[in-house]
Amino acid sequence: MTSTPRTRERWERLERAFPTLGFPPISVYQVNDVFFVIDGNHRVALAKQKGAEFIDAEVTQIHTDIEIDENIDFERMFYLEQAQRFMQQSGLARSRPMARIDFTRPLGFVELLDVVKAHGYDMMMESGKVLQPHEIAADWYDRVYLPAVESIRWERLLELEAGSTEGDLFLWVLQRRREHDPQQGQQSLEDAARQAARDQERRIRVRARRALGGG
Repeated sequence: MTSTPRTRERWERLERAFPTLGFPPISVYQVNDVFFVIDGNHRVALAKQKGAEFIDAEVTQIHTDIEIDENIDFERMFYLEQAQRFMQQSGLARSRPMARIDFTRPLGFVELLDVVKAHGYDMMMESGKVLQPHEIAADWYDRVYLPAVESIRWERLLELEAGSTEGDLFLWVLQRRREHDPQQGQQSLEDAARQAARDQERRIRVRARRALGGG
């Protein structure tokens, strides 16, 4: 790591906070046989400078079929791995192979897989028979996800929530529907998207008035 004034300042703060190098554990991903430091690069560099042979680490092991080395863009690789896993495990890879769902964070795929599985449980309870993952995925994608995304686009949520993807907003709208007061009646995802847009527009107006000194 190149020693810049900012880096040296960070190291000095670390030395003052942890004079005996008793740092909190760094976060490391072990992907096959390659290790990536996710959080703690400055602690590692300082430990090396002080001659420390060991440093505590929390290691998460990930196995992938993708050929990797230390120069790979780990974050991108991890994202693609999670996307591929979602497509396979959900059944979308078979029933809707052209489907494209994006997130700003890889864990969005993990959350979405739970959503598809919950949809499958409801379908099987309603039909009284066992359904294959690709059947469940097709029904969820056609009757739940696509209509919700159409509402997200119609309500301009992508403009109101800059930096978000349609996948992010789908999970957000779904969570808002879960939090909806049942005493106010059943709420569809389309209604939840509409209400989310109205609430966000209201927040934007309030922030704009405050920025202009309007209280």
